[in-house]
Parts: sequence; structure tokens; C-alpha cells
Amino acid sequence: MEFYISDDKELFDRLLGHKREIEENIGATLDWQRLDKRKASRILYKIPGLNFEDHSNYHMLMDQIIDWALRFRSEFKRFI
Repeated sequence: MEFYISDDKELFDRLLGHKREIEENIGATLDWQRLDKRKASRILYKIPGLNFEDHSNYHMLMDQIIDWALRFRSEFKRFI
């Protein structure tokens, strides 16, 4: 799961200022990548066990992706 911020370091910094609150509300530690030498920044969460090649748990993983997308949307929109 990735929140991609295109060419807006100020937005990234503003979100980073709320890192503790965001991570507590989302319920996970996120990977905050400002990427100073690039235009874009991103905030990542890697869903454990996510493997698109393994179709045995595909439905469960898709449910998790939807859940995390909703969590990201709900939490980050509070600061945008």
C-alpha cells in the first residue's frame, strides 16, 4: 500500500509532522520516504504475506488491500 505524493515536499513534511498520530490511528508503522533527490515522496505499508503469485489466499489478501486503502484514505485526508 502506498500513498504517493507527486512533487509536494511541503505536504509530505506536514504529514510527517503527524506521523505518530497517523500511525496510531492506522494501526501500523509506516515507511516514510521523503526521497530528497526526487520530485515525489511516498509513504508505504507492506501487507505481510502479500504474494500475487499465490492464489490460495487471494481473496483474503484482496480484502486486506481494500481495508488498508480505506484506512489510508480516511487517515490521510484529515491532513490534506
